[in-house]
Amino acid sequence: MDTWICMSEDESSEATGVLAAGTAVLRAEAALEAALFCDTQELPPEVVTSWVSYLKSSADCIRVFRQAVGSSDASSLEDVLLASFARWETSGGEFLESVQSTR
Repeated sequence: MDTWICMSEDESSEATGVLAAGTAVLRAEAALEAALFCDTQELPPEVVTSWVSYLKSSADCIRVFRQAVGSSDASSLEDVLLASFARWETSGGEFLESVQSTR
């Protein structure tokens, strides 16, 4: 989201914004791929459920961000991106709560 905000606020350096966006997407995809291969066998079922939800919302957020950055009319996708990011934040909080509740 930080990259999106920088891109939307500073239209004069579009090339830098696209580079930053590309870098952000690559880092997010690498983190998601690493997370997909994490072993969850030792986790309680409610934690696994919230983990899967978090991974799905992460993938959705990456997909929507890619669409927004690649779109000629990115401003029309801003609301979709903000909603996707909000779902990602919510699912991350729910995952954290599920982990804390098992302690």
